[in-house]
Amino acid sequence: MARGTANNPCCCPAATLWLLQRITTIALVACSVSGAKWTHGNENDRLALLEFKANIIDPLGVLSSWNSSHRICEWFGVTCGQRHRRVTRLELNSQGLSGTMSPHIGNLSFLRVLHLENNSFHSRIPLEVGRLSRLGYFSLYNNSLHGPIPPSLSSCSNLVSIILFNNKLQGQLPVDLGFLSKLKRLSLGLNELNGVIPASIGNLTSLVYLFMQENKPGGRIPYTLSNLRNLKELALWGNNFVGNFPSSITNISSMEYLDLSNNQLVGTLPLDLGITLPILQDLDISQNQFFGPIPKSISNMSQLSRFVIQYNNFTGDVPSFQQMSNLSWLSMAVNYLGTEQANDLNFLCSLANSTTLQWLDISENNFGGTIPKCIGNMSNTLHVSSSHANALSGPFPSSLWDLIDLEVLSISSNSFSGIIPPEIGSLNKIKALFLGICEFTGEIPHSLGNLTVMTTLSLRGNNLTGTIPSSLGKCQSLLLLDIAENKLAGAIPPEIMSLSSLSIYADFSENNLSGELPLEIGNLKNLGDLRLNGNKLSGEIPSSLGSCMSLMFLYMQDNMFTGPIPSTLSSLKGIEGKLPKEGVFANTSATSVLGNKELCGGLPEYRLPKCESTGKSTNGRVRTASICTVSGILATTLVLLLLYFLWHRKQRKTVASSASKDGFLKVSYRDLLKATDGFSSANLIGTGSFGSVFRGVLGLEQTAIAVKVLNLDRHGASKSFIAECEALRNIRHRNLVKVLTACSGSDYLGNDFKALVYEFMVNGSLDEWLHPPVRTSGEREDIPRQLEYGAGAEVSINGDVYSYGILVLEMFTGKRPTDNMFGDGLNLHSFAKAALPEQVLQIIDPVLLGESQNKDDSRGIRRSQRSHERLLKIQECLVSIVEIGVVCSSEVLRDRMSMGDVAAALQAVRNKLLGS
Repeated sequence: MARGTANNPCCCPAATLWLLQRITTIALVACSVSGAKWTHGNENDRLALLEFKANIIDPLGVLSSWNSSHRICEWFGVTCGQRHRRVTRLELNSQGLSGTMSPHIGNLSFLRVLHLENNSFHSRIPLEVGRLSRLGYFSLYNNSLHGPIPPSLSSCSNLVSIILFNNKLQGQLPVDLGFLSKLKRLSLGLNELNGVIPASIGNLTSLVYLFMQENKPGGRIPYTLSNLRNLKELALWGNNFVGNFPSSITNISSMEYLDLSNNQLVGTLPLDLGITLPILQDLDISQNQFFGPIPKSISNMSQLSRFVIQYNNFTGDVPSFQQMSNLSWLSMAVNYLGTEQANDLNFLCSLANSTTLQWLDISENNFGGTIPKCIGNMSNTLHVSSSHANALSGPFPSSLWDLIDLEVLSISSNSFSGIIPPEIGSLNKIKALFLGICEFTGEIPHSLGNLTVMTTLSLRGNNLTGTIPSSLGKCQSLLLLDIAENKLAGAIPPEIMSLSSLSIYADFSENNLSGELPLEIGNLKNLGDLRLNGNKLSGEIPSSLGSCMSLMFLYMQDNMFTGPIPSTLSSLKGIEGKLPKEGVFANTSATSVLGNKELCGGLPEYRLPKCESTGKSTNGRVRTASICTVSGILATTLVLLLLYFLWHRKQRKTVASSASKDGFLKVSYRDLLKATDGFSSANLIGTGSFGSVFRGVLGLEQTAIAVKVLNLDRHGASKSFIAECEALRNIRHRNLVKVLTACSGSDYLGNDFKALVYEFMVNGSLDEWLHPPVRTSGEREDIPRQLEYGAGAEVSINGDVYSYGILVLEMFTGKRPTDNMFGDGLNLHSFAKAALPEQVLQIIDPVLLGESQNKDDSRGIRRSQRSHERLLKIQECLVSIVEIGVVCSSEVLRDRMSMGDVAAALQAVRNKLLGS
């Protein structure tokens, strides 16, 4: 029996177990070689990921590989360990994903790295993440996650980095997070956390980076922070912290970056601040309620690069900065520093050693006396100098001529007197010049015409005389011009009215200007605000004013104009404000405001909406105009424009901002993050091959922008960024959207970040103009409009030709590429191609044919040989144009036309049409 048992292993439990173990071992080896999906642990991971996928909306199809046709370790964003073939990394950042986070994520028991940032997840963080005992890196920033931070996260004892900023997380910071002894980075900024920071935060003795900016916590900053002896960077700005300057922080000698700005902290600064924080590089305590003198000990901070204390109540003298050779940013604006005495600005001489200084803002204090000559010895790298709204006096500071790299100069609202010297024309890098509300006399220097890169010029509120120099017409980059409230006489030079760059503001009001308005006023097609009131201008209003299509505000009262209001002014559809009831607007039969949707008030016959209360402006007065009412006054406008060029308070050490030497606005990753609400999907206005475009509002000046964020994972994106920057730097055209700046640096994790920032066009997108927003059954709003390239095409000029061809077909057929009629092999290209040449008129947008068909038919087109010939030529031209669109949008690259040939063909079509 024993022999039989031995010869029959199936009857022996031990032999059977051995055989099963051998089979299992062989299977495991086969799995590890072939990547088979059916091992027990690997199967758990597969099921967990499929459950995770089931809760996700994936518009880009990045999870299409998550199926049985692919091995799990080959799934997109999934990395497996070499030994057990278990999922160790899940990285799906910046993939346009939305939906909820499945609790099955907690079943990935070998997971060490979880990166889901830059998506649109909108659920709570599941409690089950606490089961990921091996998790080291947990990053969910830039989503819409809500609810509390799960206390179970404290069970992930191997966590080194938690990055959850820019979500909608609520509640208090869990006390149990203090158990994460290995944690080095905790980033929770831009959420809705409240309560107090628990004292247990002091147990995170390995912590190097702590960011809790822009939340809602209150109370005092905990004293236990003094235990964080490895802390290098602490950001607590934009909260509701109260109490004195936290003395616990002064015990952290490793601190390099400290930002407590925009809180409710009070009291004086520690006298030994500069001694206890010897290697501090960045200190920002602005927008609090600190008072008293600036401690003299800050002179010992030899490593300091940024010193920002603006918007506080500091008083007294300013200490020396002589040892701060690395200082690049100094802002002490809006305090009570100085005594209005002659030597208040002597401290500026100590900045001669700061050879990297770029930003100096001492505006809105009590500094008196003159600007010392030593300012000319300051760094040649100084780009911004602002000392407006003080008690400074004396002649124009001639020592400024030595600051050859100066881009922004603001000395307005002081008591400077005398003339503006002609030497000012030597500052040929100036972009913004604010010399208003002083006591300058004499003429406007002709040398200002040398400042050809200048975008903003304000000479408002002085005692300037003479005429407006025509040399200002050389300032081809000028966006804003303000010479109001002076004693200028003579005519407005046509050279200035020819500045098509003027787009923000042009104010000539309250002077003694005379003569007729130049016909060149029609060149101001991009101008939003024009003020001519309070002068002696005469003659008729030129009809060319109707070409200023972007005008929103127009002031022309208190002049000597004669004749009728030109009918061309009906083209000014964007004019805003209150319509008067008197003057020409009292006769409703002779006046029409049809199409001006932004107007209000007026006589009932105009059927305009009632005007909302305009409220009080900055100085408590309400101003009205004969054509419109402007919300606010010039002072507000100037402040906003100053902010437009100066406001960059939060230059973060961890985020590199663009440092263009071409004079563009400097913005950081954080600025764009905040402007677009964390690159929210709600602000997404388009996607393409190399990135996505978001609408946003930038800074306190509320500048409307469009931000094109490059997808740097896409091959060729960086090259595209460089090429586009170079093109936009050299090209200017009224029909091209204005580029405000570029941002090239890194995000909060150190990842490369590149974006282009454009002026947001309030008149709508090209798509809206091509297709008026009237929803029909033929629209598919769920499909994004994407033109940059054909599927799978390499980045090249041919890709742009393809996009151009599709646009041509869209313009002339009136159909979107995503129209419901397209499908089953039919697309816009094939639709147009099939109509060539005989059936072209049948696919052309009827709106384009409305005049040639309807109007001419009423006059008997069939009876007119001439009209018949004209119609044939129109048809020939349309055939040629559709052919261009079809050839350009050919699927085969080599079949597409060159843009040189396209231009020549279109010129031929134009000549034929005009000849008809």
